[in-house]
Amino acid sequence: MTPTHFDKDRRKFLVQMVLGSMAASLPLSLLESCKKDQLPLIEGSGMVPFKIWEELLIALESSPDFHPGRIRRLVKAKDPEALFNYVRDEIVLIPSSPDLRYEGKAMKHGIPGVMRTGKATLREKAELLTQLFQEIGMEAEVIMESCDLTEEQLIDCYLRDYETDFAPNISDAQFERWFDQLEVSDEKVDLHEEIDQEAAKLSKDILKNVAWEDQVEKQKIRWAESQVATVKFKQDGQEKYAHLLDPKVDFGQLRNPSAKTYSGGLTSISKDKIKLELIGRHSRDPREKISLLKGEWELLDLLGKQVNIAFLKDLTISEISTKSINQISFFTPSFSLQGVDAERSFLEENSFLGEPITIEGDQIAINPEKGPTLEEILKNAPSATVSDVASLECKAKAFSFPRVRLEVFAKDKTGKPVEGLQTTDFLVKEDGQTVQAILRNNQLKPKILILSDSSLSMPHTYRGTYMKAFNTRLEEGVRQKYPAAEVKFWSTTSALYSSLLKASQENVDLILYCTDGHNSDKLNEEDAVIYATGAPALILDVEENQSESFGHMARLTGGEVLPAKDQEVVLQRLIAYVEQMEIPPYILEFNSSSRSEHMAKVELQKSSLTAEAPYEFGAAHPAEGGLISLHLKVSMGYRYSWTKVLAGADEIQIEKLVYNKRGLKKSFREMRNEVRGFLLGGAQLYIESEGPTMATALTDVLKAQLSNRKWGEAFMSGQLKEAKEEFEKGSAKLSGSMLSLLTQPKDTNPSKGLTFVAGYRFALVKTLWPVEDQAGSNSYDYFLSSNYRTLGKDPKEEFKKTAAITAQLALREHILFKNSTYSSLEKSSLISNIGLNEIEDKEKAQSLQKRISTSGMRKRLFPNKQYTVFDQNLSSLAYWQINPKSGELYGMLFDGTGGGKNPIPMDPQFEEGMSIMMNIVGILERIVTIASAGRATMFANPAAGVSLAIVAKYGVTLAKIYGIVTQTIVVMDTAGMDDRIKRELQILACEVYKEIVFAMFGNAGAVFAGLESLIGMMSNSKSPFSCG
Repeated sequence: MTPTHFDKDRRKFLVQMVLGSMAASLPLSLLESCKKDQLPLIEGSGMVPFKIWEELLIALESSPDFHPGRIRRLVKAKDPEALFNYVRDEIVLIPSSPDLRYEGKAMKHGIPGVMRTGKATLREKAELLTQLFQEIGMEAEVIMESCDLTEEQLIDCYLRDYETDFAPNISDAQFERWFDQLEVSDEKVDLHEEIDQEAAKLSKDILKNVAWEDQVEKQKIRWAESQVATVKFKQDGQEKYAHLLDPKVDFGQLRNPSAKTYSGGLTSISKDKIKLELIGRHSRDPREKISLLKGEWELLDLLGKQVNIAFLKDLTISEISTKSINQISFFTPSFSLQGVDAERSFLEENSFLGEPITIEGDQIAINPEKGPTLEEILKNAPSATVSDVASLECKAKAFSFPRVRLEVFAKDKTGKPVEGLQTTDFLVKEDGQTVQAILRNNQLKPKILILSDSSLSMPHTYRGTYMKAFNTRLEEGVRQKYPAAEVKFWSTTSALYSSLLKASQENVDLILYCTDGHNSDKLNEEDAVIYATGAPALILDVEENQSESFGHMARLTGGEVLPAKDQEVVLQRLIAYVEQMEIPPYILEFNSSSRSEHMAKVELQKSSLTAEAPYEFGAAHPAEGGLISLHLKVSMGYRYSWTKVLAGADEIQIEKLVYNKRGLKKSFREMRNEVRGFLLGGAQLYIESEGPTMATALTDVLKAQLSNRKWGEAFMSGQLKEAKEEFEKGSAKLSGSMLSLLTQPKDTNPSKGLTFVAGYRFALVKTLWPVEDQAGSNSYDYFLSSNYRTLGKDPKEEFKKTAAITAQLALREHILFKNSTYSSLEKSSLISNIGLNEIEDKEKAQSLQKRISTSGMRKRLFPNKQYTVFDQNLSSLAYWQINPKSGELYGMLFDGTGGGKNPIPMDPQFEEGMSIMMNIVGILERIVTIASAGRATMFANPAAGVSLAIVAKYGVTLAKIYGIVTQTIVVMDTAGMDDRIKRELQILACEVYKEIVFAMFGNAGAVFAGLESLIGMMSNSKSPFSCG
């Protein structure tokens, strides 16, 4: 079909959206349209670009696939037959289930979902039309009509063509004015209009590798003919009907006038709950799941919305300009619900915060409901004032980067320790720059960690209840002198050096290791520096066999070996050892800015006393630990659950860690840096039913951008104080390029088979920022939750169409991402998991099976009741996964994610990587120079801007955090900012130099992140957001 004149206008509109920076990568596979009456010039308000975004939003109202606008116009006209025709002929009729069992009662997503998707079950159509009739003043109700339809006639009612194009009415003059105001030209844009044809070919090529034809069965139809939802209404005093199933039935009539009708009864709609749990694992014990945060919602409340998954940072706007990534003290896990049209109060009630954690993954107690908080512990120490202190000394220890521990000794005139000083009495600096330090302890409180070998070769006196009794007696003895002493216990394996290595990275004063010397691992000489910087270890030789490894471990840590057969004797020696230790009354911890040599300085406020100590981390080490994995568990009802890797070790790597298996592809340090990259980035969970229409998706992105209007226009006008105040109220954040993956696939011929979503569509957008020398990534992950099906008359054709439609999603990923299943397997020779068993060359088959097992991919390439197609040489571990019942096709990467990934390289200029991203999408030929690893691009961190919902709750959390950090939080007076700070804010809005593109919170709990990519992309040099 030759494009019409209006098709060109529609194309202009999408180019405008791109150049106006709203939807740079939405799939632009659009339907043809005839030219319609064009609107007069749209006149927005305010400043560019917000004015243009407002005008774009108004323009979308005229698009046929923007159903809220369509309904407003129809209701205003008050024509009941026009309303009937709209609901019957423009809202796509979809089954509520593949077998059509509950069509009279079942609702898929409710009326809001119908408006978002333009699709409805029969009952949803009836409910919508009843509501519209009532809005124009007519009496109406839903009833049940009995219809005697054959199965073929019934299916024909679903297989229809609908006219709901994306086609906003906009004049040429409007386009020209937009281009002039943005100072851009009509760029050539690749709209990927033939993606449906490419997807059909792709799915055909994939299915060649699977013998699926004989496995396909015809879907049984269990339709109840007496339960056809219909609308009964009164018009001009006459009782009439609106039959919505069979398009041949005239307005006002039943399909069979003599058929019985019944009461509409109750509707049936999902009452499932969605539960999220954020789970971490620590290097010291990968077996232990650390629950960091939980949240729960009604499924229907989440449809069309997003849950921002982020770790909120504890810096004010004024501190952002001077702090580096590594100097953040706390990260507070959050689930923040976002919906561009939802009430703020609803979003706030349905958002959740967890306990803050340090960058090493240690939870900080601030919630009194879970026990004593750190703030309470500090306040309950012995009372003292700065005037009691006569001398001040400190020692600095550099642990795994970036953590620094300061041991501070405050003494009175007699030389006795002074306990009980509070957080606000100290100021900590690194090389003269103030840092935020956590006051971990303010009294004489030795921390002892007991490791006990749990192997059966240990004597019974050091196992089970006997070991517990030993620990209790030791704790009681130590507390005779130090009432606040803390004793922790770890059960270990016979991997002595590995266990001691983990203990050496803990925040303790002394390590006791009870072992018989049977050792299953070896020392890595590179680890010596980590043992040396940790606490001294007393090795308790429980068999007194004088194992050579005992002396070695003691020397590594600066400890000693103690004979331990006689528990009474060793207990007295241990207590005496602790009493002779120099225990610092104050422990201050902070994160250093770099690995190089530094000088730490502690100042006692309101006095002249200071103390200094040097420290240096040395070279990076692969054993550096901390949080090594973050997983998100998503549950829907009681039947479905998915666990997604946010960062670090996946389930295969964790299994290898727990059971000490070989083949670990990532070191602890690499896993840890991935986790830290997520702490600085974040994720958004998108939940949809069928997915938004094109106009609805664009409207969402525009509304999210316009939520930045008040602070953005204030900033552009030079009203910095007002801009800061407005910014701290929060805003919405949506990625147009990511939302594009959830818009509905293109179906050019639904009359041959109707493809629909029988489940719900979940997708995870994730950003990991580069950390140290490790690159980051932007990625997208489909859940295997959609359950696409096709309703038709030939099960084999249904199967092929489902595969072709869902293959479009894989091609969208390929367009948007450098790494995708399509690009990974495009040139590969493929084989299926079924075909693997049919290879005639048994030696070749066994070799391939062995390589699959060695790669750790067996569970993924041989899932239960699923076909997979993959590279028969395993040169790529990506694979296609096909549902054998429906033909639903997913592209899966080697790590089990159903999507794509773009790298965020470490190159400070960042230009090469970004040019690749931009060329893939085919949107712009150039982009502004990017100056560091975290930019406001069209792939910008989807969780960067704080949702409105979390501002108030996080303000409370911050108030608690400030009670345990040494730096007073000062609210910046923006009216008096110097040029340096102003320049930093400008950089924030566009380039986000100094690694601070990630979300950082202000004093009221708001994030100061960069503007969306498009503001930075605009070539208008007059804009304050220009990077030129």
